[in-house]
Amino acid sequence: MTSNAEVDTATAATGQDQVPVLLVEDDDGDALLVTELLREAGAAVVVQRARSVGQAKTLVSGAADRQLLPDPRMPAHLTRS
Repeated sequence: MTSNAEVDTATAATGQDQVPVLLVEDDDGDALLVTELLREAGAAVVVQRARSVGQAKTLVSGAADRQLLPDPRMPAHLTRS
């Protein structure tokens, strides 16, 4: 894992196409909860985590299409680039 982002894989079953998901979440506990809920639901996703909006912008620039799961309660100082 890198210091800029964390990657975790939650897959429903082998052989399924995995959907890339960018989780923008500053809280470690909430990030773990979301990832575990996706895994338990059987979602075929690869979750990549950004801890701030600035990190998220860096990760999505030039990247393939992905789904975005933002933290609606992220502190203002983390929403600045």
